[in-house]
Amino acid sequence: GKNNRTVTTTDYKTLIIGTCIFLGLGLIFLPASALCGKNGAIFRVMVITTAVCTWSMWIMVYLSQMNPLTQPKRVESESSCTIS
Repeated sequence: GKNNRTVTTTDYKTLIIGTCIFLGLGLIFLPASALCGKNGAIFRVMVITTAVCTWSMWIMVYLSQMNPLTQPKRVESESSCTIS
């Protein structure tokens, strides 16, 4: 059968809370770039890149679990492998 799961407001609240956590962690570490002297700009870019990459990985995993592929359908025409 089809997966009839609907997206609830709890799912959206979790997305917003998780996004705020990653944003908050990024903003907490950004002022530390002032302690790095001439390397502060590099440190700032590293913090922003880390926050964006970890957030995007988290959001992809979370969204893929909201509507999982439970039973893939095998198409017979694509499954045959012929060697010439």
